[in-house]
Amino acid sequence: MKKFLEMGEPSIGSDIDVGIVDTFCENLSSHMTQNNFSTNDMVSKFEGKFKKTFDEKNFSLLNNATTALELSLYIIKQECSYVNVVTQAIGFFGVHSMIISLGYPLSLCDTEKEKFEFDMDDLEKILLQGANVVLITHMNGIPANSERIRELVSAISFKMGRKIWIIDDLSRSLGAKLKGENLSFYSDFTIYSFQSKKHMTLLGEGGGIVCSDYKHENLIKAARGFGDKISYGFNHKISFSQVLFGLQFL
Repeated sequence: MKKFLEMGEPSIGSDIDVGIVDTFCENLSSHMTQNNFSTNDMVSKFEGKFKKTFDEKNFSLLNNATTALELSLYIIKQECSYVNVVTQAIGFFGVHSMIISLGYPLSLCDTEKEKFEFDMDDLEKILLQGANVVLITHMNGIPANSERIRELVSAISFKMGRKIWIIDDLSRSLGAKLKGENLSFYSDFTIYSFQSKKHMTLLGEGGGIVCSDYKHENLIKAARGFGDKISYGFNHKISFSQVLFGLQFL
C-alpha cells in the first residue's frame, strides 16, 4: 500500500501545439501593451465556448478544481446544514485531504477488484449510516457507473427522507461520457481541472464546475468575485493570461 501511495498522480499532461503558444504570446503582448487586464468578457467567452465544445450547461470558470469542490460542498452545507462525504478509496489524495481539512467527515468506500468502481454494497452501507454526499472520481478517462450510483442514491433518499447529493470529479476525465450522456447528467455538481497534468491546462492551473441547478451556478459566479454583493464571497477569479490561453486552447 505504501508503495502504491508513493506513485502519485500519473503525468498525462496537455498536448500543447507550437502554433497555440505563438498565437497566445502575440495576444498576450497586445493585451499588455493596452494595459488591458480585465477578465470579465474573456471569462464569459471561455465559459460559452467550453459549454459548446463539451455540450455542458451552467458552467463556471474558477481558479482550480479544489475551489470548485470546496464551493459545491459549501452550497450543500448551506442547504442541508451538514456535509458527510463518501468517495472511492482509490482516488486523488488532494481531494481527500481538502475534505478532511474543512472538517467534513469522509468515508472511503471499497472498490471493485481491478476497477475504480464503488463496491455498491459498501456504498449502500455508508449511505444508510448517514453520508449525504457521494463524490465520484472518474479515473483516467474511464467513467464510473454513475447510472447505478444514481439509482442507489434515489432509492436511499426516498427510504431515508433526505437529500443525497452527487458530485462528479472529472479532473482526469475531460469529455468522458456514459451511454452517450455527459456524466453531469447524473449528478448535482461536476468538477473540472485544468492543472498542468490534465487533458487541458490553463498555464498550469485552473478549474471549473457545472451545476445541475442554475441557481447554484449564480451562487458560484457571485462567490468567485467576493459575493458580488448578493451572497457569500471569496476571491477565486482566474487571471486574464490564463483565460486568454484557454480560449486559444479551445
